Amino acid sequence: MTYNVDSDFIERYKSFLSSDEFSVSNTEVVKSDYWKFHAEAVNIDIIGNAIILDGKSGFYHSQISLKKDPLGYIKSRIARAVKDPTALKKYLARKFGLKKQNNMDFKKALDLVMNHDPLSDPDLSTYRINFLRMQDKDGIFKSYAEMERDYQREFKKDPNFHVVKSYYYYNILQYLTDLKNKQRIVEIGGGNGNLFSLLHKKIQGAQIIDIDLPETLAHAIPFIANTFPDAKILMPHEVKSMDFEIGDYDFIFMVPEQIKLLKKNSVDLVVNTHSFQEMTQQQIAKYFAMSYDILKKGGHFFVVNRVEKIPCNNCFKVESDIPPNRFCEYPWDNNNKILAYEICKYDRLARAFDNVYLRLDEIR
Repeated sequence: MTYNVDSDFIERYKSFLSSDEFSVSNTEVVKSDYWKFHAEAVNIDIIGNAIILDGKSGFYHSQISLKKDPLGYIKSRIARAVKDPTALKKYLARKFGLKKQNNMDFKKALDLVMNHDPLSDPDLSTYRINFLRMQDKDGIFKSYAEMERDYQREFKKDPNFHVVKSYYYYNILQYLTDLKNKQRIVEIGGGNGNLFSLLHKKIQGAQIIDIDLPETLAHAIPFIANTFPDAKILMPHEVKSMDFEIGDYDFIFMVPEQIKLLKKNSVDLVVNTHSFQEMTQQQIAKYFAMSYDILKKGGHFFVVNRVEKIPCNNCFKVESDIPPNRFCEYPWDNNNKILAYEICKYDRLARAFDNVYLRLDEIR
């Protein structure tokens, strides 16, 4: 991906890349075997006011919208095909049915879940999310078509699987929490920022804090700066304390070593989707302790991760002694109120490789 930003931002970004905050996150506790591999795969080039980034995991960007910018869409597709011919081959195979799919089209999957279709395995139970009742609440995106229109209007791009998943999570949070009043939100491992950029759009005045490895933040920071040119952004090397008001900054980016700066009972919502599963168990425990410490009473903790995963990069070739991360064995505080705890219906249909658990707790 290439991002064009102003010269002042370039200088601040270069300062981050040369800072201790960028270089320090290299301990066994901070990086699992999986993330050691993927951190090393991140490439960063700066040419003039352009930041050019590449990587293998955590960066799920949408394409320029064909409807909003046909010429830009065609150029982006050609550039991608030239850069990665195998991606074009895979796309054509899927398009013309030459490759067997293990999953359902993500657009259809979303509509089936939202409409309580029997194929989505719905349950009318106090222990399950009621998607029929969800439809009646204001601010819910009831179909893929509604999400697509909103995303194209707000971001001028076409939503991909990962963006639609962010809208799906947004629907759940909108339905089960007082989302409009979440003024300080922490996302742990936000990747390039699909979910927290959506939350920024939808929650007036919210402050987003993204905690991630520095190599991933190197992607997320220019993505946000390019998407929201007027946003007030604080980079990790600029965060010395949390002694400022919510309105002072829209986005604050922090590396794991900085979580000690977060204040007790100061956060309304903590989110982690699909990154605890990649961490060491020590790091998972550390983030759970942090989350319970910084969340306000009545705040919410939203976690979506694989039922089980071994956080290594090459287990299918070399036997590993790394223990698996199991969702049910995370260090939950069961004194909190569980608002949702189920296999993610959307991920089950649209991904269909491994079951994913979804849990939303209210802090007591």
